[in-house]
Amino acid sequence: MLGGISGVAPAEVVIIGAGTVGEFATRAALGLGASVKVFDKSIYRLRRLQSRFRAAHLYECYSSPMNCDARCNKPM
Repeated sequence: MLGGISGVAPAEVVIIGAGTVGEFATRAALGLGASVKVFDKSIYRLRRLQSRFRAAHLYECYSSPMNCDARCNKPM
């Protein structure tokens, strides 16, 4: 369940890409009461999302190849 119902914690949604499809997915998830994290390699797109959706449950994350390599190659 995505939330919006009393007694149900909001779901956590991860969206990869802040382009057109990512923007509409963000809008839909926020509309259903979810906590949304958006990853993109373009700071411009992330700032555009931030300015369009001034929501408390929206977190933007800049991703770069160096960040991804460091996280993916880290031993567990």
